[in-house]
Amino acid sequence: GTKTSKVVFLKDGRILTFGFSKMSDRQYALWDSGDLSQPIVIEDIDKASGVIFPFYDPDTEIVYAAGKGDGSIRYFEITEEEPYIHYISTYSSQQSQRGLGWMPKRGCDTTRCEVVRMYKLHANKIEPISFTVPRKSELFQADIYPDTVSADPAISCEEWWSGTNATPKLMDMGTLHEQQSGITRSNSSKMGGMSMKGKGTGLGSKFGAMNGGGLNGSRSGNSSPVVPSSSKFSKNASPIEQ
Repeated sequence: GTKTSKVVFLKDGRILTFGFSKMSDRQYALWDSGDLSQPIVIEDIDKASGVIFPFYDPDTEIVYAAGKGDGSIRYFEITEEEPYIHYISTYSSQQSQRGLGWMPKRGCDTTRCEVVRMYKLHANKIEPISFTVPRKSELFQADIYPDTVSADPAISCEEWWSGTNATPKLMDMGTLHEQQSGITRSNSSKMGGMSMKGKGTGLGSKFGAMNGGGLNGSRSGNSSPVVPSSSKFSKNASPIEQ
């Protein structure tokens, strides 16, 4: 029978799909929204049967792909150059997930360089999983925290019903960092990272294995890398009870 597919609309207008091949292999494909006659790239992932739920972070252009019933979360970086989709690594655990959600970027802890916080649904608990960029500086990391979507509405309900459209209002993550850390940018001689206000730079290529960086995924403050140092992302595992 027909199997479920999932679609993500990327900020540059391209479309990323997760579904199944004719041989029932799980796969992803990248499409040009102006020409759907054939995909830009298509790759098989594995032979598991669970539907993949993608979570797209436009700020860093990272897609987190979590299969229902899996115990893992894969990360991919989307770029404009070939091969377009870069597999980063996989966060793994022994317990399967019934569902996932995530915190808006404005809820992340910038003092820990946390770029994503996911919430994994179990049978009897909800488990937070934090993904952080491993940096020692306490300065605001402008290159991984471009302006992000705020909680303020761009238009009213009446305007929306009348057909008005608008882009989301953005907030300065540097202001949030000042509140969380107590360190103001005016008191600092410089900001960490590279200033890219309003633009995402991509964690995989900029902070990945080729440049000695990475991303940590952990379930608590206790972490231990379990992948080779050549991997773009590191993954950590230690349980947390709710």
